[in-house]
Amino acid sequence: MHTPLIVDTSTSFERYIERLSKSSKKNYKATVKRTREYKFSETPYNNVLMYAFIKLWERQIVYGSHPRWSLSMWEMDSLGLTMFKIEKDGIVAIHAIEKCDDYAYAHPPLYDKHTPELARYIWFNTIKWCCDHDVNNLDLGGLSGRDWPTLIRQRHDKSLMRLRYKWSYVPKDVKDNPDSQQSYYQLRCGCGWKQLSLTKNSLCNRCTRER
Repeated sequence: MHTPLIVDTSTSFERYIERLSKSSKKNYKATVKRTREYKFSETPYNNVLMYAFIKLWERQIVYGSHPRWSLSMWEMDSLGLTMFKIEKDGIVAIHAIEKCDDYAYAHPPLYDKHTPELARYIWFNTIKWCCDHDVNNLDLGGLSGRDWPTLIRQRHDKSLMRLRYKWSYVPKDVKDNPDSQQSYYQLRCGCGWKQLSLTKNSLCNRCTRER
């Protein structure tokens, strides 16, 4: 059982931007100006490209050490990922999400950390894609053992510092009113799909329909 970190993408992207804090709106405007030469687009899943960028990501220093990708390539290939490529004189980054009905779980963006402006560019464009493609909740990935409102309340805890940058993408009204949010958990069904659930033990919507 994991905790989701949810961005509400049930509205238009313009409405989403309106709901952000002043500092997040400023970050968005700055990102647009700095990344005009980049192109973000959906692309068919390519495991060779995925493997190459995972290895690039693992060679870099993240939070003081070399990270290890948590899933095998066999597992990645089985997830039915929606994949995006970011281009500027060739492909410079990729991003992948698991889409299950109106919910999507985002894997970490994969790019060269020497181009830090790419992170915000990728996140904002992934959020826009979800707003435009009937995704109501984009999960940026939390930690374990909490429901969504509890994570919001505890977001300033030192133990959650690694999530700090993600909160800039969550609308201000959500952060200000955690009691207004559903007590969601993030679950992975036995079939491999992730979903939001109000219980700690649940099948995904697809498996529920097929029973």
